[in-house]
Amino acid sequence: MLLVQGVDLGRLEQQGRFAFVDGLNNLFTALLVAVQRPNPSSALSSRTTTSSRSALPVRGPAPSRTPPTRQPLPVTRTPPPQLKPLGDTPQQATSTPTLTSPTLASIQDTITHAIASLTTKNVLLILDTPSLLLHTTNPPITTPQLTSFLLTLRANPRVHSIITAIPADTPFLAPAEDAAVAHLHNNGQNSGSGSGFEPLARDNAAFMVSLAHMARWVLSCRMLGTGWAEDVSGVVRVTRGGCADEDDEEYRGDEVKEGEWLYHVSGDASVEVWGRGESGR
Repeated sequence: MLLVQGVDLGRLEQQGRFAFVDGLNNLFTALLVAVQRPNPSSALSSRTTTSSRSALPVRGPAPSRTPPTRQPLPVTRTPPPQLKPLGDTPQQATSTPTLTSPTLASIQDTITHAIASLTTKNVLLILDTPSLLLHTTNPPITTPQLTSFLLTLRANPRVHSIITAIPADTPFLAPAEDAAVAHLHNNGQNSGSGSGFEPLARDNAAFMVSLAHMARWVLSCRMLGTGWAEDVSGVVRVTRGGCADEDDEEYRGDEVKEGEWLYHVSGDASVEVWGRGESGR
C-alpha cells in the first residue's frame, strides 16, 4: 500500500479519487520495437544464402555404426481439474493507465480517460517533467505544441488546477538568462542571443518561460549558492506568475505570500522550513 506523507493513495484509488498514469515504462516501446524489427528482405536473402551453401556436398569420415538405443515411451499425464472456489467471484485487478505513444494526441486521450474515470469533480492534475517530450520524437515536438497541449488539458471542465514540475538546472536556464541580459543591453530590442546553445536547451528555456507566464504561482527549489551546509538543505522561493490576479481572494488574504524560505530535509524524510533571519533548527 502506497502512502505519501500520510495520504493513503491505494485507498483513494479504490474510491475513484486518485489515478496514476504510467508515463515511462511503455512510452517509447513502439519506437524501440520498430527499430529492432529486422528487415524481411535482408532476412530472406540471408536464408537463401545459407540454404545454397548447405546444399553443397561435404566429404568426411563415414559414420560409425552403433546399436540402436531404446527410448522410453512418452507418458502423458493429465492435470487434475481445477476446482472453482465457492462464494463470491474474485475481483479483477484494475489496470493502470499507461502511455504507449509519445504523440501528444495519444497522451491527451490517455490522460482525459483517466480524468473521466474519477468520481471527484474538481481534479488536481500533476504533470511530472512534460519537457521530456521535447526532441524525443521524429518529427520532434516543439515548444508551442507542448504549450498548446497544456492549455488543452487546462480547458478540461473537470480540471481545477495543474501543477507542472520541470527541471530548472543552470544548463536549462542559461539560454533564457542570456537572452534577458542581451535584451537589457540592447535597450529592449531583440537580438540573436541564444543561438550558440543546443536546440534542446533553447526549447527547455522557452518552455519554462512560457509556463512562468501562464502560471499563477511559481515555486522553485534550489541549493545554497555558497555550497553544502549541514543544517540547511536549500532555498524555496514562491513568487507570483504571469497569470496572477490580485483581485482574487487568494491573493488578498494571508494564505499565500511571496518570499524565500530555508528548508532542511532530515534523515527521516521530515522537512523543516523557516524564513531568512529566523532561528532555524
